[in-house]
Amino acid sequence: MLRDVSIKRKLALLATLTSGAALLLAGGGFLIYDQTAHRRDMVHDLSTLAEMTGFNSASALSFNDATSAQETLRGLSKQPHIVAAGLYDRSGTVFASYQRGQPPVEFAPAPGGSAARFANDRLELFLPIIFDGETIGTIYLQSDLDGLHERLRRYALIVTGVGLLAILLAYVIGARLRRVISDPVARLSAATERVVAEKDYSIRAERTGNDELGRLTDAFNGMLGQIQARDDELRATHEQLEKRVAERTAELTEASGLLEAMLQNSPDLIYFKDVGSRFVRFSQAVLQRFQLDDPALLRGKTDVDFYGSDRAREAFADEQAIIRTGQPIVGKLEHETYPDGHTTWGLTTKMPWHNGAGQIVGIFGITKDVTTLKEAETKLAHERNQLRALLDSSPDSIYFKDRDSRFVLISRSKARKMLDRVPGLRERLLGPDAAPDAPVDPAKFIGLSDADTYTDEHTAHALADEQEIMRTGQPLVNKTERQVFKDGTVGWSSTNKMPWRGPDGQIIGTFGLSKDITTLKLAEEQLEQAHRQLLDTSRQAGMAEVATSVLHNVGNVLNSVNVSATLVADTARHSKAGNVGKLGALLTEHQADLAAFLTADPRGKMVQPYLATLAEELAREQKSMVTELDHLRKNVDHIKDIVAMQQSYAKTSGVIEAISIPDLVEDALRMNAGSLARHDVNIARDYQARPVVALDKHKVLQILVNLIRNAKYACDESGRTDKCLTLRITTEDNHVAIAVSDNGVGIPAENLTRIFNHGFTTRATGHGFGLHSGALAAKEMGGALTAHSAGRGHGATFILTLPFKPETPDHGKPAR
Repeated sequence: MLRDVSIKRKLALLATLTSGAALLLAGGGFLIYDQTAHRRDMVHDLSTLAEMTGFNSASALSFNDATSAQETLRGLSKQPHIVAAGLYDRSGTVFASYQRGQPPVEFAPAPGGSAARFANDRLELFLPIIFDGETIGTIYLQSDLDGLHERLRRYALIVTGVGLLAILLAYVIGARLRRVISDPVARLSAATERVVAEKDYSIRAERTGNDELGRLTDAFNGMLGQIQARDDELRATHEQLEKRVAERTAELTEASGLLEAMLQNSPDLIYFKDVGSRFVRFSQAVLQRFQLDDPALLRGKTDVDFYGSDRAREAFADEQAIIRTGQPIVGKLEHETYPDGHTTWGLTTKMPWHNGAGQIVGIFGITKDVTTLKEAETKLAHERNQLRALLDSSPDSIYFKDRDSRFVLISRSKARKMLDRVPGLRERLLGPDAAPDAPVDPAKFIGLSDADTYTDEHTAHALADEQEIMRTGQPLVNKTERQVFKDGTVGWSSTNKMPWRGPDGQIIGTFGLSKDITTLKLAEEQLEQAHRQLLDTSRQAGMAEVATSVLHNVGNVLNSVNVSATLVADTARHSKAGNVGKLGALLTEHQADLAAFLTADPRGKMVQPYLATLAEELAREQKSMVTELDHLRKNVDHIKDIVAMQQSYAKTSGVIEAISIPDLVEDALRMNAGSLARHDVNIARDYQARPVVALDKHKVLQILVNLIRNAKYACDESGRTDKCLTLRITTEDNHVAIAVSDNGVGIPAENLTRIFNHGFTTRATGHGFGLHSGALAAKEMGGALTAHSAGRGHGATFILTLPFKPETPDHGKPAR
């Protein structure tokens, strides 16, 4: 940067920077020393204040008087720089504190000795409080640094002001002294600039002294004298050379200037040949065509040396005819093949070459290379033929439209479809007598539009799509369209439309391809119908399995009912109540002397103890019978609940209703409760969420019952004694996930991709409907059923994922 600055400014800058650097260093040292000394004084003053405050607080600490200690610390409010203060007792606990302003100060633990530190614009001091030679606590003071900062700002302003005044003074003094150096240099520079600008080497610089600048001025003037002498000699020589060059240039220009320029620069092949058709003179392009560097290698040669014999004979015959007749050949297209095999196309003009006497001494010609143009024509014709073949052979409808959505070019299949689906169009385009199998000429459809083929609704949609494509330049990809033709028939197509751009890149219309997928759509409808039938079949199979599970549960409860009824019957059959009749008969027998009988007769004396024993026995029998009858009633109610539940879930599926997911899982567990208990499978619940979701509860229950039953079989087949079934409910990203995990036999890796196939099962008594129908039902509800297993012996987890569309919030509802 300083390289281009004048010496005058460099000297001024040098003096200013030197003075400024010295003052900056001195001022910086002064500020550092002042700050260090002031910080030491602050620590000393704060220590003194801490000692006084600690001394005043010693009695409060000794007598555990927190109120007195608080009052002592509040006296620090008269010190404007004290931000906070605290008293710590012997255990290091804050005993009393003081704080000025907000936010609240967090008191750090006492360090156990004296400590002072500057941190976060604060000075913090810890000082032990010693009373009778014993440390009874610690005082903590926190002071702001406003005074230190104010002192720093004040000293910085002083240093800055003094520095600026010193720099200004140095600049003024330097400005007086630098002229001694800068003025001679400036005069020398001005003389140099005059010499350069005026090209006058007689100019001399003025000498101002005998120092180095004076000697430099003398050397510069001497150099100018030598340059002036040489310049005079060069000027004379230059004038002589210019005269000779002008004479020679005139001669060359008259003879061959224009021709040589053309031969050297023209991209066309220009050549002169003698009467024997040998090259005499030629352009640089001819040498490049024959891949020659030296013109001598071409001069005297003929076409036979470079072209094939047939081409050379043809050229020789043409040139000899020109020499013989004097008639030129204009614009002849020639195909030339070279020895290395490559070929070119040229547009040739040849004329007779006359000498000064008017005699023909040979020919000259120009051949323009049109190989690129010829190749482009050939490629264009090939591509045109390819497009025509595509338009004539493709079964899909291909079409090009202008900006008004009128057909410019269409495929033959598109034309046939229009003729077959639009009544009267064949007669309109091909004439009233056209045969149904008459050849279709797609050119006759130019200017028509979709309005001539389809109903107004489809035409409006197609027109809107095409206008949007032309407006935005964005293509329309794989759009499935329902088309209603003029004759009322309906078709389906998969359509792709793109912007059609001209050579300048501007959109001039659209082009597209429509694939007829009507047959595919009909097949999809049939497949969908078969899919629904399969779902119904699978659901019926699942309902049958649910019913089987219910029957198992009912059978288990009936066993309990039978046991309770048998116990009641046995208790009644062996009841002691019959002895009451015998006792009554005995009392009736001795009714006349009942008092004497009860007091004197040995049997009478036993009546009262017997009655007490009989009462206890009858009470026990009554309690046993009431208990069994209560069990019997509960089992009957349980059967009614199971049947009611089965009736509820046996209703027609497809009804969407708000269902608590945990309640639904518990229902599925109750339906499998009997078999789970019978096989000693423990149940673990992990309900991390309790959502209420709108879904088809019958389909979900069918899936869950099947998953729980499969898990029970897997646990049972494992032979484990700690059989465990875990049910987990979670929600994430608007989905609820129900996981059914077991510690059973696990699933081999090769079966993980097959278990959802229809008919696939690993159990001898399985039918392969359950998981397949469950996966289909989950997909139908917008969810998924997936399986995970680490392999044989590692258990398995099935996760049912369903869309989470909560109806009402459910907070903290306990599991049943």
